[in-house]
Amino acid sequence: SNGLTSARHDGLGGNYREKYPETYAPETDPSLVYCGHYSLTDPLPGDDNFTVGQAILSPTRTYVPLIKKLFAAIPRSDVHGLVHCSGGGQSKIVSFGGTAERGNRYIKNNMLPVPPLFHVLKEATGQGWAEMYSVYNMGARLEVILPENHAATCIDIARACGIEAIVSGHVEAKDEPGNEVVISAEGGTHT
Repeated sequence: SNGLTSARHDGLGGNYREKYPETYAPETDPSLVYCGHYSLTDPLPGDDNFTVGQAILSPTRTYVPLIKKLFAAIPRSDVHGLVHCSGGGQSKIVSFGGTAERGNRYIKNNMLPVPPLFHVLKEATGQGWAEMYSVYNMGARLEVILPENHAATCIDIARACGIEAIVSGHVEAKDEPGNEVVISAEGGTHT
């Protein structure tokens, strides 16, 4: 359960469509089902430790231990948001925060390296980087929005849980309504 249904269909080849028709809804346009060219047993390009199947099907870690420790160390009033970057990827945060008078500009200019699986998906789908960041988590699954003075505590707690964590950016107020996300990462700057 790792949120990569699209990855399965975009990356894996058409022979799975015929062999396993029970894995997708029959009303789905067949051109969108298993339209890639990889097999589950192919080595994952860019990472010799995994096959494509292992990368797509790896289990999802739960956030509960991490969040419990964060709430014990950081006042809840200072945790302005927790965003699970699935179903909207790195741009999902655009729907949160801001007011009718002033929006937020979420600047993400220090992203984690993009895992090899997402390079495979980009190549398989032909999607541009901006769309990739809007669809996939790109290797950063959880965002914690909090004041900068709590960042080191947050990072230390994540590392104690065996999770790589960084300050990936900051929030700026806009002088107009509406939020925006600006991602400066692999593939350039995307708004």
